[in-house]
Amino acid sequence: MSFYQLYAEHDMGDAPKAQHVLDRWILARLNETLKRETEAMERYELSDAARVLQALVTDLSTWYVRRSRDRMKSEGADRTQALATLRTVLVELSKMIAPFMPFLAEHVYLATTKGDDGRSVHLEMWPEVQAVDEDVLLKMGEVRAIVSRAMEMREQSGKAVKQALGGMTITVPSGSIDEAYIAVILDEVNVKKADVKKGELAVELDLTLTPELIREGMAREVVRRVNGLRKEAGLTIQDRIDLRIFSDDAEVRTMYDERSDEIREATLSGSIAFTDESGALPHGTSFRVAEHDVWVGF
Repeated sequence: MSFYQLYAEHDMGDAPKAQHVLDRWILARLNETLKRETEAMERYELSDAARVLQALVTDLSTWYVRRSRDRMKSEGADRTQALATLRTVLVELSKMIAPFMPFLAEHVYLATTKGDDGRSVHLEMWPEVQAVDEDVLLKMGEVRAIVSRAMEMREQSGKAVKQALGGMTITVPSGSIDEAYIAVILDEVNVKKADVKKGELAVELDLTLTPELIREGMAREVVRRVNGLRKEAGLTIQDRIDLRIFSDDAEVRTMYDERSDEIREATLSGSIAFTDESGALPHGTSFRVAEHDVWVGF
């Protein structure tokens, strides 16, 4: 809810069109959960009715919101649809949790409906169960299984997620994965491309690191460090900084030349520059990444 409120000013209030696969998936999870909760409550099995809500909140937070962060930070129709989808899920979820957590339900409901008519969530009708998109649930389940295996391989090889990899091979029983789901996998695992083969579910990662891939990983770490400084400084998404980067290493300078625009956008910087030395700025930090020493500050 707090994440939605950060970008709520860009929400046009429209109903979600559910064109993006992530939007389709979370709406399917919402309806699947509502169906199970309703059936359990009609049988007076209240513990089962509450338990399915916990699973939905976990999926909403750790998969949908996390995978949609960049969409909501961007501009255009995709952000509008992501916000419309998140708002819809939060409003319906507030009705679904109302019998169990009445005060939290009211808080979420008023925060996401903006209290337009002063109506309470406890005066709303119980949501009607819509058709559940079983296909998107099945395919996203496969995606998450693939991601889980890829992350295990990353951990075993010592390759952190911030380090981009060149490619991966995915083996699935059907022998094919829709491009929309491939995009989700590549973004989550931070891999450039994927080849799909037919067979028992398996994942292989190309762990060979080129200089270009290493520099991309360096840029991600710079962004992470700067955003950590922003958080420590109490800045919001409306605040812009004048970012400065310093290193004696030529590879860091090359990374900056290649990815300065990307770093500037990801750190909400009004300006960015590579300096001759680390300066006495109010906020700064030194760190080592890919065997190179880097200083960032603003």
